[in-house]
Amino acid sequence: MPHVELSLSEPVTRRRPVARSSLGRWAKAVADAAESSLVIDADAVVVALSPSCQEMLDCDGPAIGRPLLEILRLLDFSNPGGALSAGEARKIPPLLALDSGQLARGLIRVQCVDGPHTVDTIATPLYDVHGKVGSLTFFCPV
Repeated sequence: MPHVELSLSEPVTRRRPVARSSLGRWAKAVADAAESSLVIDADAVVVALSPSCQEMLDCDGPAIGRPLLEILRLLDFSNPGGALSAGEARKIPPLLALDSGQLARGLIRVQCVDGPHTVDTIATPLYDVHGKVGSLTFFCPV
């Protein structure tokens, strides 16, 4: 004769802690990465950057918690030494990936430790269950 037991208990739920969010996991990976990379949140605030990125961009003071456009000293290709306009700055790959929700790649000119450099950047939007939460960008001097 078959025997069936029934047990009533609280359901097991798998809630991800905030630190285990998509943005948090990418921030941890970038903070420990050898590649020049950074993560920004949905408000374009720097959440994490790799040590090599911090060194390459010669950030003035702590970068985490500051808006990306305060960290990057963007230069205009057509105006040697001139700053990039605010309208054009919104088109750089980290912000474009965030705004468009798509992969973005392009060259940017930035003021680095040893002078102006052209940098190849590739950025991808980051998502979690609530939608877009930020973007991840890799930098490579050209």
